[in-house]
Amino acid sequence: MGIGIAIICAVALSLFAVQNKRLVAYALLFLYIFFPEMGPGFTSFGSSFVFDQTFLNFYNFKFIEIVTPAIYIAMLFSRTNQGTSYLAFEKKLAWWFVGLILCLIAIEYFLHGNLTVGDFRLIISGVMLFHIFAMCINSEDDLISFVKVFIILLSIRALIGLVQYLIGHGVSSPRGVVPFFWDSRQIRAFGIGAIFLVAYLANFRALKPSNQIFSRVLAVVMLVVLLATVTLCMRRTVWFITILGSLFVIAYSKRIGQFHYILIGLIAMLVLTLILTLPGFKDFRARMEVQINSLNLFSAEVSQQYDNKVHIDNVKLYTQMIMENPSILGFGFRAYPNNDYLQLQYKYSGREQEMLGAAHNAILRSIYFYGSIGLLIYLVFYVRLIIQLPKVLRISDSLLSRQLALVSISLLFLELGSALTFSPPFYTTSKGLFYTFIAALLVNASLYFGAQNQLSANKEIGEDVDNGKDRILRRAVRGISSQKTTHEGRI
Repeated sequence: MGIGIAIICAVALSLFAVQNKRLVAYALLFLYIFFPEMGPGFTSFGSSFVFDQTFLNFYNFKFIEIVTPAIYIAMLFSRTNQGTSYLAFEKKLAWWFVGLILCLIAIEYFLHGNLTVGDFRLIISGVMLFHIFAMCINSEDDLISFVKVFIILLSIRALIGLVQYLIGHGVSSPRGVVPFFWDSRQIRAFGIGAIFLVAYLANFRALKPSNQIFSRVLAVVMLVVLLATVTLCMRRTVWFITILGSLFVIAYSKRIGQFHYILIGLIAMLVLTLILTLPGFKDFRARMEVQINSLNLFSAEVSQQYDNKVHIDNVKLYTQMIMENPSILGFGFRAYPNNDYLQLQYKYSGREQEMLGAAHNAILRSIYFYGSIGLLIYLVFYVRLIIQLPKVLRISDSLLSRQLALVSISLLFLELGSALTFSPPFYTTSKGLFYTFIAALLVNASLYFGAQNQLSANKEIGEDVDNGKDRILRRAVRGISSQKTTHEGRI
């Protein structure tokens, strides 16, 4: 029955993809935001039917892995991919990864006479989604509408979880009852929404009317909901990303003065004082104290706590595995010469019949699965987007594109930093791929449309667009436009 439902949904969404691209983008946002990938789900304990392999009972495929290719193929054949020219570099990376996949498949087949494609399938479906959203965003209006719906859906989902928690139906976790916990990438998405709203409010007066997508009152309400949800979920990495990301976008806001910094500081102190003194927050203070103390990994007691010990031990064991087997360093576990290559995670776990958990470190994880070339592709993906910051800063603060790009760059930078320490890389889960690729898409699309608008505005007021001030913007638009012309010529 599950496969039948998936096929019907895939056909329906494929037809919508040809007729109304925005509707398909919104439908995909809804599926990823409202249906959990991990933890208690709507139809099973492990996850919701969208991400549950047992729902289809068809070669371990997931519902989303049937729907995504169907939409992708429909959009390609309907020639709705003209708007993806600002992803030229990402397309090259995708082709490099395809080449790497073919090499790894050949290595595994000739060494072991076997094929394992589960990790490939996850990333390939994520790349398809990346391309689908790019095909749906062909103009600044598309971009603004996409972000508006994205933030509203995030806020509604956070509010639902928050209300369930407040009425006593929260999620049980090792850190107590919380609004969300197991679906960690969804909690991180709430942090993304909060950072955006901080940037939006900090620059609200500067934005032109068409870019003021929310009233200030609504933006504040959604921000409070998202921040409350992030805070109560007891996820340390998300706390850091949300706090540092918000400080980053505030620092680059041209509409924040000394008075505003003082006001923000006073509000923060008031909130902290209430949390630290009101009786109703006693349990929350106790749990918060535990999480803050657990960050001191230099303490022998803290480093032996279960959560920290598991992560530290896995990093040590994966490092040992890679150092003792140089073939893994080159091409991942598939290049391990012995036939027990699929048992490496059991062999190095040190625990009988128990598999070594996922490496909470992007370098080790990337090397284990894809070798040094895979690690290089992973790092290039991030670095290329982060170094777009100087171009973004050339965009006028009256454009929402500037804020979108700043928020996305801050997220990517902080996400990379956390993944290089004790957090798994984004491609280990479907939602990790989904939200990271959205951030990458927003950097590219915002820079492209924002640069176009900035240059057009300069021409209208008679500025010399050939001077050094706009050189970075001209290069951004010229490079993408030339690629677009070539691409459309091929169509």
